[in-house]
Amino acid sequence: MANNKTIVMIVGLDGATFDIIKPWADKGELPTFKKLMKNGVWGPLQSTIPHATVPAWASFATGCNPGKHGFYDFFKEKKNSYDLTIEMFPSKATKKPMLWEILSKAGKKVAVINVPGTYPPQKVNGWVVTGMLTPPNTNFTYPKVFQKELFEKIGPYNVFFKALSSKNPNILLKDLKSTLDTRLKALEYLWNEKKPDFLMMVDNGTDRSEHEFWRFLDTKNPLYDTNETKKYGNPLLEYYKYVDKKLEKILDFIDYNTTLFLMSDHGQGSCRYFVNLNIFLINEGLMKIKKNIFSKIKYHLFKIGFTPKNVYELLRKIGIERYATDQTNIKRRLSVINKIFFSSQDIDWNKTKAFASGVTGAITLNIKNRQPRGCLDFKNDYKKLRNEIIEKLENLRYNNEKIVKKAYKREEIYKGKYLENAPDIIAVPSSYYEFFGMHGFTFNKTVIPTFGNSGSHRPYGIFLSYGYNIKKNFIVNDANILDISPTILKIFNINSYFDNDGKILKKIFK
Repeated sequence: MANNKTIVMIVGLDGATFDIIKPWADKGELPTFKKLMKNGVWGPLQSTIPHATVPAWASFATGCNPGKHGFYDFFKEKKNSYDLTIEMFPSKATKKPMLWEILSKAGKKVAVINVPGTYPPQKVNGWVVTGMLTPPNTNFTYPKVFQKELFEKIGPYNVFFKALSSKNPNILLKDLKSTLDTRLKALEYLWNEKKPDFLMMVDNGTDRSEHEFWRFLDTKNPLYDTNETKKYGNPLLEYYKYVDKKLEKILDFIDYNTTLFLMSDHGQGSCRYFVNLNIFLINEGLMKIKKNIFSKIKYHLFKIGFTPKNVYELLRKIGIERYATDQTNIKRRLSVINKIFFSSQDIDWNKTKAFASGVTGAITLNIKNRQPRGCLDFKNDYKKLRNEIIEKLENLRYNNEKIVKKAYKREEIYKGKYLENAPDIIAVPSSYYEFFGMHGFTFNKTVIPTFGNSGSHRPYGIFLSYGYNIKKNFIVNDANILDISPTILKIFNINSYFDNDGKILKKIFK
């Protein structure tokens, strides 16, 4: 397609990492990645702390740290409660304008496909197809009528893939490939028919495949199975090779004036252990159990092994865990878990000093007049207790290994209007460890071998840029996820938006 205007395209590959891309590209397994690295700029992309889907994509889109945009986690506490609920309106939870909104206000035509956290779809000068965290059976496009057009032009469209896991890797691979095909149909349709100035698409399949299939790469992973590897080979490489072919197709239809960016929100590596910070807090005497009979019985059963994790394992053995985990409404599932198993409802919040929430290593102190049933005095207790917890976290060991790489005070990593919405402590796990806090009390030990994901997040994703004005075969080692939006605004000569924390990556240009 001939064009005489500046165009930027971003392909987001959730969780992608050069730790596997580069070796596979060097071996000739990923020829398109190899071509892009040879003819463009590439290097690691530092993620946010925590290095998680939320807040990383929101930080990319705004160019701001979470203290400025306010979106810290998938989960938030219910009003006047310690129970968690999913953030239902993530685009509204992000309090700073996103890249495509800024471009729209500058008169640029934009198209955005499946970026996590974009529901409900923002009003832009162009088109939005929302991504991860979009509720089922809802309108997921802007303008609203575009959803019908999308169905008519490219066929059925699923915002998120149907399967999260499967005992047979081929079932998951089929779903991931089909979902990517749908994304690319939307990308090509918008490119050819709408001719936007800025076009972005995110594939979540790279992240999902890494979470599920890293076990095929790591013989020390608890989920590694020699017989499974012999039977299925390397399904993670198979998915990356499929992505590589799709990237080749994109290169075939973009034109000379297009600057292409590839990026990921974080990296990935082997997950060998799950860590439950709430068990750590119970063991340290900072989280207390209610003294009523029912809660005592539930806690006793919990300690001897009646846990959601063990029930999951039982379901897995009889082959129905996929139905149990993927098809059940998550709100209903959480409600059932809380009623049957030991849960946050059995915690004596009036005597609990600290609690962990979400999936990002977040610990919050239970402060009077801040939490619903706070018991700590901010002036007298906060500073001392927070320092004590951080020291204990950084001294945690399992098999003589450090579990927590570093524990931060929130003001050490965040700044801005929404700093007070951040957890008081943010713990970053060491390699091979992942915090498991979504359901609070899924298992009854601080650390256990992984039983679900075999891959977990790492602090460095990928950055790659390719185009007529981009240097060739150039490695950049200091790119941060906050830098991409300011750099793209610079490409479009939009200099009026300064309230961001990223830098312009000037060194990538010829």
